[in-house]
Amino acid sequence: MVVNIDNDFDFLVRKISKSSGIILTGYRDSYLKRRIDLRMKAAGADNYAAYMGLLERDQHEMKEVINALTVNVTEFMRDKTPFLFFREEILPDIMERKNKSKSNIVRFWSAACSYGEEPYSIVICSKEVLPEDWSVSIYATDIDEKCLEGASQGIYSKEQLKNLDPLLIKKYFEPSGEDFKVRNIHKLLIRFKKHDLTSEPPIS
Repeated sequence: MVVNIDNDFDFLVRKISKSSGIILTGYRDSYLKRRIDLRMKAAGADNYAAYMGLLERDQHEMKEVINALTVNVTEFMRDKTPFLFFREEILPDIMERKNKSKSNIVRFWSAACSYGEEPYSIVICSKEVLPEDWSVSIYATDIDEKCLEGASQGIYSKEQLKNLDPLLIKKYFEPSGEDFKVRNIHKLLIRFKKHDLTSEPPIS
């Protein structure tokens, strides 16, 4: 019997993409094969078809291969433009609307939050712009459990904070060895939770 390995691999990648919500078409096949082959070896699967069957039966292994394939950019305010717009346009608009409704409660959802840079950046922007007595909270979600674990710790290197003003670093972080840790008072504003954008309803 002739087995078409390329077809099995393509079908496997599509299955993983559908289950994870991660768009894998932009990744090189060599990268995907290298990462998947490592998981196959660890799981004891001899070929792509066998590994596909394992993924259908074993949700833990599905999580492991998703974690292996996920590439996350770990840097605060890497692209300053959206955060500048958030500070100068979105937050003032929220203030105006909330003042009209006589409410000081603001809730944000950071979807696909990776290692937490985005939700912590939202905290920083919000605390800098909104009145001090306003209640701010962020619901931060991601499909990658390892990312969520790192995000909840809130520890970042100096390199990861290179785009932040030193005064903001001093205000919102505290030294943690050679790294910096988000101060607990700000960390408490964020709730981290696993969430699959492709199969679960939006957070409301």
